[in-house]
Amino acid sequence: MHRAYKEAASIQLEAANRLMAEAVVLGYQYLETSTNAEDLQYGLLRIESELPNFIQALRYAELGARRQKELKTDAKPYIELVAAISYSLQRYFFIRGFLKEGAELANVGINALEELGRFSSVASQYVMLSNLQIRMYDYEGHNETTKKLVSLADRTASPGIRALASLNLGQQCQFKGEFLQSIRHFQEAAEYFRGFLKAAPNDSAEEEGIGYYTGMLGLALRSIGEVHELLKAPEDALRFHLEALDCVMKIGDHANIGAINHQIGNCYADLGKGAHALAAYARALGSFCQLGYRQYISNSLGEMGNVVGDAGLSLDLNEFLSDDLLRAGLDDIESDIRLLLAVSRRRMEDDAKMLRKLFGIVKLISFTDSAAMLKPWAERFLDEVVAPPSQSDFSVHPESRYEIFRWGVRLLVDIAVKIAEVGESRSKDEMETRRKVTELCFLCYQIGKLPGSRAFEWLAAILHHRGMYTHISSDRLRDATLRVILYGDYGEVDL
Repeated sequence: MHRAYKEAASIQLEAANRLMAEAVVLGYQYLETSTNAEDLQYGLLRIESELPNFIQALRYAELGARRQKELKTDAKPYIELVAAISYSLQRYFFIRGFLKEGAELANVGINALEELGRFSSVASQYVMLSNLQIRMYDYEGHNETTKKLVSLADRTASPGIRALASLNLGQQCQFKGEFLQSIRHFQEAAEYFRGFLKAAPNDSAEEEGIGYYTGMLGLALRSIGEVHELLKAPEDALRFHLEALDCVMKIGDHANIGAINHQIGNCYADLGKGAHALAAYARALGSFCQLGYRQYISNSLGEMGNVVGDAGLSLDLNEFLSDDLLRAGLDDIESDIRLLLAVSRRRMEDDAKMLRKLFGIVKLISFTDSAAMLKPWAERFLDEVVAPPSQSDFSVHPESRYEIFRWGVRLLVDIAVKIAEVGESRSKDEMETRRKVTELCFLCYQIGKLPGSRAFEWLAAILHHRGMYTHISSDRLRDATLRVILYGDYGEVDL
């Protein structure tokens, strides 16, 4: 019986090792070091198809390690399995947006790598975990991860780990609004990565290290650029983002090329260069859609919508925005709102950003030939996620800031329903159309309190785009709405 058990265990271990080897090849060759998007896409699809087997092998290895420790025998082969599989799957979980699962996997990998004494890999996993925590709005978790990473840097006295800790410390300062200190931390990291690249011999033996440090330099420069955006210095931010883009383009880091193009779009938008901004967002979306990058698709669509919100779409952009892309954006924003609503202690900045993103997507889709898709999506979303707004919502603000966010989401999703209905009713019933536009005016008045919403500018532009009330300006819409509200009678706005 004991012999049969040993034989079965040996067969299982061999099978797990085969799966581990496959995961390592896919994770390293296709996700970490591939230089073209097609290879990266292939690696993601392969991992996706084999994911149940990889997870089963991981669980088997965890169980095996525990059993060997109980028997006081060598658990290292099993710990090696746990470390290799968890490390190899990390980028897949990050890109596909399986955030909670990715964070759990990162912690499993960190514990295994700690046992094996592979501290540089532990540090890399801490960085990955902290990035997952940012995307989950888990700032307390990020703070704890940063403390552990700083402790690891102190314990090992490793300059490379210290540079990674500087990245996390820069993020912590950024969250607190300590922007200048944040830049100093990011610059410390950038200087280390740049110093390695200057000292590294230019030969194939160092190719792997050069690629890694080039990518990390790009990450540090992008981080500096993002802080300059927060400091309202778009020209400086753009300079750092363009240098960061050069870094990731050199190594074919397609997972980050899209993210940096998105930031470049933000800079051009802040500089008033709308055409340049839209081109950058389109490049970002090309990367995100090819890789199935969750959360990021809706980010770029939302910012694109805020650029075109009171100007309308060009013909080329209208053709670029396919139904599939727009549906992906709606699915993405819905998932992100659900995630944020589930966070009990979140930042007001995240609430405001989410409302801005949602309104941007609604604006964008309203100008396209696919505007009708807004209504079924919005009605289902209102039914499943938030209750539809009541008449009193037009004049009464909820007191809790958490309820203010839910209230804002309800208003914006109701705007999506109403703008789709205006398109449906315009050729049927003029009175019904006027009633819908009046409702939109009330909604725009309320959501207009969101900074940068330009709600009435968008409403005037979309009405003109549809050939309706082309004589009415945004100022007239705003003033007419305000007069109705001041008299306390939610009747019809004078159009």
